[in-house]
Amino acid sequence: MAAARRGRGSSTVLSSVPLQMLFYLSGTYYALYFLATLLMITYKSQVFSCPHHYLVLDLALLFLMGILEALRLYLDKQRWGHRWESLCLEVCLVEVTG
Repeated sequence: MAAARRGRGSSTVLSSVPLQMLFYLSGTYYALYFLATLLMITYKSQVFSCPHHYLVLDLALLFLMGILEALRLYLDKQRWGHRWESLCLEVCLVEVTG
């Protein structure tokens, strides 16, 4: 499943096609999730009487998650992904289950 290739120096880097597909699909999924959540927060603020500080908190957390996801995708594109793969998978699992 993972083919070994030589990285910089003497370390060996493992490449995994299913893992790379997971990164690509999770980026697409997150973009759709971000837009849907943003539209839902907008709808909630227009239709329901929700305190303003809760809407600000919702938006702050959504944009924080967006920044972290963009950082993860950027590091993956810069070939730092092999260092962050296990951490990103753990974060993805926490986001899905939490």
